[in-house]
Amino acid sequence: MSMLSLRVALAASLVMVAACEPAPTSPAQSLPPARPSTSVTDGQERQVEERLSDFTDALVAYPCGDGYTEMIRMEGQVFTRYTFTRDASGGLHALTQSMPVGLRGIGLTSGAEYKITEREHGTFNQGAMGQTASTYKSYLNASAPSIHARARLVLGGMFVVNANGELIIERPVLQADCQF
Repeated sequence: MSMLSLRVALAASLVMVAACEPAPTSPAQSLPPARPSTSVTDGQERQVEERLSDFTDALVAYPCGDGYTEMIRMEGQVFTRYTFTRDASGGLHALTQSMPVGLRGIGLTSGAEYKITEREHGTFNQGAMGQTASTYKSYLNASAPSIHARARLVLGGMFVVNANGELIIERPVLQADCQF
């Protein structure tokens, strides 16, 4: 999966939970991206990129029944590491991992503090013959104990494309549940 595909998957998850308000709904780059580190060992080339995205003032709402939860104004950041490896036989492998850094939110209606957890994990493997296999899962959880509220969103799937570019396995995952 290219960086573009990874970004599209993450953007899709943000679009699904972002509210239609004039306030920002996408994370801002809080620090300029670090220069990618690259190493070559025994015919393998490995590149690592790290990013810190700032979610401060992003507004989100979680799917809940026939509607959405209250609007939640986010604070904090998400650290993401992308690792790309080209092996000696021409295979391409990518891995993405993330973790929250001080992520929380405030409900705009209730004023309740929400604990926000976010993590994602994705892998992509393409052999020299062109077949690709990828998996991706993104977990987004919110809970506000003071008002007994919780919400969870899981987005991801497993996909395999053969050397002819035909999708041969497609197992998308979309789960949303809440209690308010």
